[in-house]
Amino acid sequence: TVFLFLAIIEPIFAFFIALLYPSNKAKKLANEIDKNLPFALRHMSIEIRAGVSIYKSMESIAHSDYGPVSEGFRWVLANIDKGVPTEEALEKWSERTRSEGLRRAIAHIVRAIRTGGNLSEVMITIAEDVAFEHRMKIADFAEKLNLMGLFLMFVTVVFPVMSTILTVIGSTPTIQRYLPLFTLFSPTFLMIVYFVIVPSFILLFLYYIKSADQG
Repeated sequence: TVFLFLAIIEPIFAFFIALLYPSNKAKKLANEIDKNLPFALRHMSIEIRAGVSIYKSMESIAHSDYGPVSEGFRWVLANIDKGVPTEEALEKWSERTRSEGLRRAIAHIVRAIRTGGNLSEVMITIAEDVAFEHRMKIADFAEKLNLMGLFLMFVTVVFPVMSTILTVIGSTPTIQRYLPLFTLFSPTFLMIVYFVIVPSFILLFLYYIKSADQG
């Protein structure tokens, strides 16, 4: 029975992991962008205020260590060098990412380029907004983690102890005679709890932490 249960549950578990992996990977990349974006924007703002062109400031970011933000600007510059207008190259990058902060930043930068606005001030404002939102995400993640920690404690500590007690009670002849429902709590059920249910919840919890890591 245990092996049959494992044969059914494991493919389902693997399917959900495979289904969620691409989405979680894209989300993790967006989180990395949001984490580095404020620093990159402040860097660009300082250079533009000093009289550096938008192209040169993007080139400076591309050669700096801002993770996926630097990689993104390298991609933008490669497109500009091929003849794509700056605004169009930036918008194409925006379409390739799930980072709301980057999309909003690019929208403001493109608008400032087209209208001749103060790029330096725009970037500082966006950097502050993105940094604030990132801090709020971290706070929300910490709250969710606390709630999930309590649930995990119940599943990994309270539930196995309760199952063990009920299994002991259900194994007594008197209980089996007058309360046949307790026969469901058998040694087989206990094995499923300890070797399938508890490890599965622990793996899911670890996977959630890894995939939802706010960096």
